[in-house]
Amino acid sequence: MSDDGEMEQVPTVVLCDERCRLGEGPTYDATTDTAWWFDIVGRKLFEARLGTGRITIHSLDAVGSALGRIDAHRQLLVADDGLYVRDTADGRMTLYLPLEADNAATRSNDARVHPSGTFWIGTMGRQAERGLGAIYALHRGELSLLYGQITIPNAICFSPDGATGYFADTGKNVLFRVDLDPATPRTRGSALRSRLSSCSGS
Repeated sequence: MSDDGEMEQVPTVVLCDERCRLGEGPTYDATTDTAWWFDIVGRKLFEARLGTGRITIHSLDAVGSALGRIDAHRQLLVADDGLYVRDTADGRMTLYLPLEADNAATRSNDARVHPSGTFWIGTMGRQAERGLGAIYALHRGELSLLYGQITIPNAICFSPDGATGYFADTGKNVLFRVDLDPATPRTRGSALRSRLSSCSGS
């Protein structure tokens, strides 16, 4: 948004002509100039090499929804039953930690990496059941619950200094803001709620 409050106009392009049945988890890897995103329902992971325009579609055995870069050869992939380390060379996935694996009614949804490296991960009901989801934080190998009773977690993001976190519950049309410890990031106080006039995704 510009200084005068007007929405900035930026050029856009279609990266891939194949439509997703339920698109989620767009991520950009600056080290390889590659965009990644998922088709949750289709169990597909899309890889777009922006420099060449080459698109690769990877089939998944799990219902993936988000990923984060570990290093040049590995990604941490968020799926419906756990967090997996994915080998970028051959696509092989190894379970790292279970995620609500004992609850067949839920799956993963939106997720985002905090500037500290902590991974915030959202879950929701497979049929968007009210209050069935949650938001977790993966910090130094430990997965902890941050917020429960979420219907559809979306729009997880952070201020550049890591001191503020945001997320939306699309099912309730509510945007949350929370103060964070930039280094851990532990929450400081309760999340502040703002009612949205309409909300249909992230």
